[in-house]
Amino acid sequence: MGRPPGKLTKKRRDELRAKRQAERESFTQHDNPDAVMTFSAWCRLNSFSESTGKRVLASGACRYVQLSEKRKGITNRDNREYQERCARGGE
Repeated sequence: MGRPPGKLTKKRRDELRAKRQAERESFTQHDNPDAVMTFSAWCRLNSFSESTGKRVLASGACRYVQLSEKRKGITNRDNREYQERCARGGE
């Protein structure tokens, strides 16, 4: 019969996983703390949906830069601080 419609093959799933990982690494390679990433790139970097990202910003948990009337961005510094505040079980 074959695979069910909409189900990915293992090869394709691995390709997509590698692509997402490479994208995450490309965001973190830049050490400039003032570099600004787009809102959608920030959501992908932190592995959550854009609706979750909107809730995070609305709660004030992470600062953002207003790029235009409708566009927001997050600096590498603000993202790092946000991730440090969310980290559990450190020291």
